[in-house]
Amino acid sequence: PLCCPSRSVFLSGQYGHNNGVLWNAPGYEALREKRNTLPVWMQRAGYRTVHVGKYLNGYRNAVDDPAEPAPGWSRWLTFIDPTSYYSAPYSDQGRLRRSGTAPAQHTTAIINRTAAKTIRRFGPGRRPLFMVVDQFAPHRSGGPSRVARCAAPGPEPLAADAGAFADARLPQPPSFNEADVSDKPGFIRNREPYDAGQIAALERTWGCSLASLKGVDDGVARIWRELGRIGERRNTALVFTSDNGLYFGEHRLSFEKTVPYRESVEVPLAMRLPRGSGAGNGSTVSELVANVDLPATILDLAGAEPCRSRSNCRVLDGRSLLDLAAGRARGW
Repeated sequence: PLCCPSRSVFLSGQYGHNNGVLWNAPGYEALREKRNTLPVWMQRAGYRTVHVGKYLNGYRNAVDDPAEPAPGWSRWLTFIDPTSYYSAPYSDQGRLRRSGTAPAQHTTAIINRTAAKTIRRFGPGRRPLFMVVDQFAPHRSGGPSRVARCAAPGPEPLAADAGAFADARLPQPPSFNEADVSDKPGFIRNREPYDAGQIAALERTWGCSLASLKGVDDGVARIWRELGRIGERRNTALVFTSDNGLYFGEHRLSFEKTVPYRESVEVPLAMRLPRGSGAGNGSTVSELVANVDLPATILDLAGAEPCRSRSNCRVLDGRSLLDLAAGRARGW
């Protein structure tokens, strides 16, 4: 997995060799059939569609106006190729703005507020709501910073979480800073092991990553509270995942994401499905699934089809996970 290819799979329901996006550059520009994607299909099914947070890499280079909302989104508050948690450019319904440096202008704070406000505004309406919240955290940052210990490359926690996880110890599994890499490919064998100073820097980044995710957890809690206030918890599907994993010294790797070891390949996936979907409570599924299966699952829940029009449909590469979640794994 990698940022833009992974997100393009979610947007299109197809692998990169079918949707066109194989790398972060040129990114969104390479996406085929930009007007035949998940938010368009959900709109056709009667949903109000909302995107909040980070969008696909290279978006600004693929459109005439970087503030222009992508096809299919009814509501659009989207950070355009952000590289920092403050002073980041974003589009608010087609108006290009830039966040400030006050604590309330932290990227996570803006995303959390907008997501909660969206549920209050549109959740009780006649039209159902499809919202994608793409958090920036725990992405590393280019600054500026309000938390000294997490200055660039960060990640940058909310100011209120400045002291969170300051003493977190870096996990050191057997793959960490391996002493013997003679069985590894040449590009791993040629890497020097981390010294004490580099390990200390990794531990700092680890603690800052955890602290930055505390704000994301708070955002999830706000979404949950708002769904409770409008009485829609039972009728709402919640899907949690990520576009790629990260390294913290395993196999002598840190900033790289594209090396296909488990740390970057395996991403979290948790779903809370509505009553009536047949899913078992608290069940864990061991079968192999991928982010390419999520659009098919969402369409299955919504009773929607992957078509811009009756004659213009995508052939999905993924499969709905509803049967698997309900314990019907035969033939998977």
